[in-house]
Amino acid sequence: MHRLPIVRAASVIICDSENRILLARRSALKSLDPGLWETIGGKVEPGETSPEALLREVREELGRKTVLKDVEYFRQYTFESKSKILVSDVFTASMEGSPEPCLDEIAQLEWFAKDEALKLDFCVDCQKRIEDFYSP
Repeated sequence: MHRLPIVRAASVIICDSENRILLARRSALKSLDPGLWETIGGKVEPGETSPEALLREVREELGRKTVLKDVEYFRQYTFESKSKILVSDVFTASMEGSPEPCLDEIAQLEWFAKDEALKLDFCVDCQKRIEDFYSP
């Protein structure tokens, strides 16, 4: 029996005082899911913890002027594709600073209210975490 490789990831649902969430549309240059919406985050590198990877990814994707506040663990999601098993630790946080999106990674960065967010075309592993975030 052939086992799929496990890829670990960390991402964050950034929420503002109006209960809107910050979402990113993936760059058209991305090989996987170009143009689809997602939360901020990425792969956990060897030797990193999920929180360390999350902070690195936020700096890479949103720039050094963006600071996460009130970071809390939300839950873990597992998604299996034909080529891998993605295990993603998801956090929630608020944000300070002015994001400067990395254009190689992010084509568009927007705040969305619940009703708007749930209508977007998400990366396959992201839809569920947004639904869960807004569930009572």
